[in-house]
Amino acid sequence: MRFYDENDCPWNFMEAVIAVILLIPLILILIIPIAYLIDRSMGEVFFSPSGISNFGFTLGYFVQTAAFLILLWFFVFYRNRASWYDLGIRSFNLLKGVFLFIFGIIVTFIIHITYNVIFRSIIPWDTGQTKIMQLIENENISIIMLFIVAVIIAPFCEELFFRGFLYPAFKKKMRVLPAMFLSSILFAVFHFEPAVLILLLGMGFVLAFIYEKTGSLIPSILLHLLYNLAAIIILFQIKY
Repeated sequence: MRFYDENDCPWNFMEAVIAVILLIPLILILIIPIAYLIDRSMGEVFFSPSGISNFGFTLGYFVQTAAFLILLWFFVFYRNRASWYDLGIRSFNLLKGVFLFIFGIIVTFIIHITYNVIFRSIIPWDTGQTKIMQLIENENISIIMLFIVAVIIAPFCEELFFRGFLYPAFKKKMRVLPAMFLSSILFAVFHFEPAVLILLLGMGFVLAFIYEKTGSLIPSILLHLLYNLAAIIILFQIKY
């Protein structure tokens, strides 16, 4: 059963493409002046996960979040007079949602194991530590703030942008699988983590699949949240 058809999506493919093109410049426009001021006033290496302060980390991530929300506001709410419902915040079949949620957990676990056992040893650009591991090892970063950012804000904003906004627009120009693949590639690339690019690509595909089958973004947000929470807990266990 489908609750929402891609033809009902108020925004179009070109608007999604323009938003993707604007995302990086917008983040840089917002963050470079802040990075410069922090560097001048606090002597902080703003773009270093291992050297950034808790204040710089918090400010930097909220600026990135602001870039996502500005683009969503303009293309979804302002330009097309759409709603949260159009972005995927809608009801779904609970039984189907629970089944796909559990399915997503299993598949994500398999992807993670496969990546670490097979791919990581042969990927030439694997740089070892991820940004999240560097942030965890950074004693300046508050555990509470890391939790708020990685477990609450990131899953919600990223699912809204990559699955709720981009994916249905891509489906207007291509079939379901290519649209899933393209939105997943962008999801992986915009994390700027070459070491886990393939892992993020697989994760993005699972999240898009769940959204496609449930017609709601809520199960995808919950799975994304659970994955990030599990990753942080595991990495903390490794550290301590």
